[in-house]
Amino acid sequence: MLLLKKNKLYIFSFIAYLFVVFLLFLFLRPRYSYIEFIERKPTLKAEKTGSLCQYHLEGEPIESGSEYVKFRLVCKDGLVSQNTFSRLALKESTVGSLVATYKDVFGFESVDFEKRFECKVNSDANFVGFAYSLEAKDEVICVEK
Repeated sequence: MLLLKKNKLYIFSFIAYLFVVFLLFLFLRPRYSYIEFIERKPTLKAEKTGSLCQYHLEGEPIESGSEYVKFRLVCKDGLVSQNTFSRLALKESTVGSLVATYKDVFGFESVDFEKRFECKVNSDANFVGFAYSLEAKDEVICVEK
C-alpha cells in the first residue's frame, strides 16, 4: 500500500512539473525570431548625433607601417576627433576619399562635409580641396566653418 502511494506521489509530482514547464515555456518564449532580434538591434549607424567629432578611432594602424595619414576633425562645439587611417584602406589617396572612409566608418551618410568643413594638410595656411593628393604620414585637419 505504501509503495502504491509513493508511485502516485511521483506521478502527480511529474505531471505538476510538466505543467509548470509548459506554463514557463508559454509565457517566457521570445515574441519574435532571432533574425528579427538582430534586425531590430540598434547599431552605431542608427544613432543620431549632431556632432561629427563625437567618435574617433583608437590606436594606430600597425600593419601599414609608415603608410598612414592622420585625420583631425575640429567641430564648433569644441570637440576634436583624432583618427589615424592606413592609406591602404583608402580607395584613393585624396582628402575626399579620407573623408568618405571616415563617414563610412561612423555612418554619417547625409552630411554635406564639403559645405560644413574646410581642410588643411600638414598645418599649411591654405585650405585644400577634396581632390588634394595625400602622401604617407600627412596630417589632414578639417575645421568646421
